[in-house]
Amino acid sequence: MKKLAVLAALLLAVSLTVVSCGTGEDRAQIATEVANEWVDDNIDNVSEAIAQALTLAPVLGDFLDAVPAAKALVADAVADQVRDKIDWTFSMPSPQGEVMYRVTATAGLDVEIDPPILAARTYTVSLPFRLLIDTDARTVQEWSADFGSAGVRETTAS
Repeated sequence: MKKLAVLAALLLAVSLTVVSCGTGEDRAQIATEVANEWVDDNIDNVSEAIAQALTLAPVLGDFLDAVPAAKALVADAVADQVRDKIDWTFSMPSPQGEVMYRVTATAGLDVEIDPPILAARTYTVSLPFRLLIDTDARTVQEWSADFGSAGVRETTAS
């Protein structure tokens, strides 16, 4: 009887270990799926952030600061292009407790801007978005664009 109890306890311990190990992998996969859904569902927020990141480009940023109406034109031009040209890369999910995971989704694209007065230009933009994901609720609890890590460079000038 004692051997049976020890065997049952051992089987229970092994079962719990297998289940808990599988849960970690499942949660990371859930976090990646939620991050993919977020980028699809938040394209307007992404477009606005990319338009804001373009103000980091020296000539274009100076122009946008000097001509307030130009910001709306650039934002519209970016929004039209983001839907068609954006490529996403995702970091490995990083656990932040039992159910919370951090994922960085980085948007990358070439944006063509033809502002009034300036010659048409193409910029390569890379902008990371930091996502905090609740894997139980399958939602993004908070997000932010990481402008400090953004990359904006002019790739062509006409």
